[in-house]
Amino acid sequence: MNIYLTIILSFILVVSGYNQSCKKKYNEKLEKSSKLIDCGANYTIEKLESGKCIVKRYFPENKQITHLATYISNESKVLHGLYEEKWDDGTTVTSGYFENNLKVGLWRENVNQTGFYNQGVKHGAWKTYKNDTLLIEVSNYVNGELHGEQIKLDSVGNVKIKEEFNNGKLISTTIDTTKIRIDLMPKFPGCENMNLTVDDFDICSKNKLLEYIYGNLKYPKKSRELEVQGKALAQFVISKDGSVINIKVLNGVDSDIKMLVTSILEKMPKWTPGKKDGKPVNVLYTIPIIFKLTD
Repeated sequence: MNIYLTIILSFILVVSGYNQSCKKKYNEKLEKSSKLIDCGANYTIEKLESGKCIVKRYFPENKQITHLATYISNESKVLHGLYEEKWDDGTTVTSGYFENNLKVGLWRENVNQTGFYNQGVKHGAWKTYKNDTLLIEVSNYVNGELHGEQIKLDSVGNVKIKEEFNNGKLISTTIDTTKIRIDLMPKFPGCENMNLTVDDFDICSKNKLLEYIYGNLKYPKKSRELEVQGKALAQFVISKDGSVINIKVLNGVDSDIKMLVTSILEKMPKWTPGKKDGKPVNVLYTIPIIFKLTD
């Protein structure tokens, strides 16, 4: 089970110009016959012979492309062509094609979901896998609306939840209670003695987590000076005893930001662990943190 929280940080922009060092560093990553328009510590902007423009962002230390977007031209913000997002180790998170700002054809999203877009909306069967091979969910769409049978499966392929939709409206739900469990999510400390409702407790816990991260984040000096910007993506597990374990920074933006995010997560206090069927369980969290310099 994954929880996604977004933290947006803004800092003062330190202006610097295009220099030859970034051109030399990322030269091997440029498209054939393209012209480099601009580059920086963790990005390049290229113009193709067709007139299209490709913007790439990198994890500087290994030059892994973590974000690629194709535009109609370097003056346009209209996406038209290949679009990709990857983790620092090269794992594909998102991949597909745009036509005039609309998603079309086969796409991969959220690492493990695949399906088709038609003129910017989901159409047909979308499948979700675990570990690339185990099918755990099938959702059917017609012109962007859930329509027909939607199923969720257990680890051996048995259907545990079946839903029927008609043009986006839920018509019926069938649950196999022998295969579905009730989850209680972990809670960040600080809200235990406030006599809150379940929903308010969840909100309070998330806010306390944000306060902790905000209070410990400081834009790394070197990253700021080099104008390094981007979205760091971190995963960690809240263990059965509430400890934070298995910390992984999937997108680090650069090594200094990666170290900062890792350090903050390593120093987190113990949580109240999550539960299934009344028993503590490990729960996976994913948190994106946007580092952005502003004028």
